Amino acid sequence: MYNKSLLIYFIFIITYVQIIYSYVLSYTYDNITDYDKYSKHIYTYDKNKILKKSEALKSEGDYYINYLCKNDICIPVSTDISKPFAEIPDEKGNIKRYIIQSSYYNKKYLENMYEGRSNCTSTNEHVNNQSNENCYTGILISCECNSDSQCITNKCIDGFCIFNKENPTEMCTYNYSFSIIFGGHSYMYCGKVTGDICKRNKECASYNCFKYENKTVCATPNRPSGGEYILVLVAIKFF
Repeated sequence: MYNKSLLIYFIFIITYVQIIYSYVLSYTYDNITDYDKYSKHIYTYDKNKILKKSEALKSEGDYYINYLCKNDICIPVSTDISKPFAEIPDEKGNIKRYIIQSSYYNKKYLENMYEGRSNCTSTNEHVNNQSNENCYTGILISCECNSDSQCITNKCIDGFCIFNKENPTEMCTYNYSFSIIFGGHSYMYCGKVTGDICKRNKECASYNCFKYENKTVCATPNRPSGGEYILVLVAIKFF
């Protein structure tokens, strides 16, 4: 029943996109770099930003930068890891592209992204005082996999990259805590990525393993809020 509903949803989305746009361009793991805006969807390789895990643990500064690691080689990514692909060198320095969006097997979900592009000009933007749909293009970014090697987890099942307990994806990130007495405290820690299955806090990069939908998964890292900075000022003044 779940797979049938998922298929119906997928067909609906594709039909909806095709109705809105005059035609749809599809990009996958194999041809994503053919898209002229591919950098929006790939954490591209930068040799000046590559770190070993031991170096990532010693890094200082930005709360909103994580390090995604494979085979002790780490690259900087955003906290929410919003891009679905990443380029990471292997032990021999060969650049390898991976699908980095993953899920656990009984919670598969469509990792497709849609965006629109206007090819309109001042002369064809409107026809008979109405928007001209024929000058819009739909862009479909597919994160489906065809083999284990395409997934950073090295596990592809039914077209989805799945978390792999034999080869967990590792992330290094800042974790933040605050108390009115001691103020804010942060530290870098490496462990499983957000959403991966866990049993204990120490397994997770966020050092927080919590129950979610009858499973225990790694939570997102804690970050300081604006209100906490105000409390720090109060603590300094009165304590």
